[in-house]
Amino acid sequence: MSKIIACIDGSLGTNTVCDYAAWLSQKLNAPLELLHVIDTPKAQAPQDLSGAIGLGSRETLLQELVELEERKGKIELEHGKVLLREAKKYVLEKFSLDAHSFQRHGSLLGVYGFNG
Repeated sequence: MSKIIACIDGSLGTNTVCDYAAWLSQKLNAPLELLHVIDTPKAQAPQDLSGAIGLGSRETLLQELVELEERKGKIELEHGKVLLREAKKYVLEKFSLDAHSFQRHGSLLGVYGFNG
């Protein structure tokens, strides 16, 4: 079964993407899905900071970095949920369409198996 997938990111064009996707969904009588992808950062080359900071400080700083990354991930996840909830509400109110929404981690191409 064909479906229309609107990829949203919270930019100024999000409503326009939803408008066109909803219009196309109605014209083709196909279900509408709203997708938000949380980009997974590319791995960075390890840095040798052993001589740059004092003993014991390195472990503390690394732990703080880990905690910051965890918080950042939680915030990104919640932000995506809000984007999807708002887009779903927008499409329902403007087009009377009940869209399915989902969120994924990775890259947009990776979500669809195009890891070229």
